[in-house]
Amino acid sequence: MLNFFNVLEASKNVYLDFISPIHCQLCNSQCGDNQIIFRLCNECFYSLDVSPSSEQLLNSIYSKMKGNDSALSSITSYAELNPDSKLELLIYALKYDYCSRIGFDFGKILGKKILNDSTYSNIDLIIPVPLHAARIRERTYNQSLYIAKGIQDIIHKRIESTCLQRIMYSGSQTLLNVSERSYNMSDTLFKVINKERIHNTSILLVDDVFTTGATLEACANTLLLEGALCVHGITIASAPLR
Repeated sequence: MLNFFNVLEASKNVYLDFISPIHCQLCNSQCGDNQIIFRLCNECFYSLDVSPSSEQLLNSIYSKMKGNDSALSSITSYAELNPDSKLELLIYALKYDYCSRIGFDFGKILGKKILNDSTYSNIDLIIPVPLHAARIRERTYNQSLYIAKGIQDIIHKRIESTCLQRIMYSGSQTLLNVSERSYNMSDTLFKVINKERIHNTSILLVDDVFTTGATLEACANTLLLEGALCVHGITIASAPLR
């Protein structure tokens, strides 16, 4: 029954977007016809804070791992999610307000960002970070899959959306602090099915937000243990590094 009402709500939002002017999720101004990101005016898009570099993001993971190597070969993000930024409103709309097109549009931006980057020249597969089946029933879709589809539209690599699965429900991490997120993720298990699909492949692992790197690390560890050659991470946004 809950899923039915979720679908009904999603349909209502799509209908309203179709019949009424679309306003920016950040500044509430009316979006133009040439908007780059759905529900984000171009002025707000170009004002987004640039994310830290891949090296800085990886170093933030190393600092939490007590000397162990990261399972990720690289991590790329587009924008920084600063405390005074309203970007979190857009991420919320992507995850909870049935605005999957935000993910697709940002995916295309991310695809263009890495298209001519030699670090990503050998990517074989795109894998979205999976949601638990219970979370899918709540939201009706996985936002990371739509980001992956946008990336695929640019770099033309195959998406594997079912071989990596989340088998333990961890609950929402939205209100958790950094240490609580890391602890929560340590009890979250992932598994790989159809292992031959990822054997000896270079994988682009897609998520919406990089916070501590715990989710990406857990997924990358699982993929490497099951035969992947290397795993690169990519997200729309990154939280401020601590």
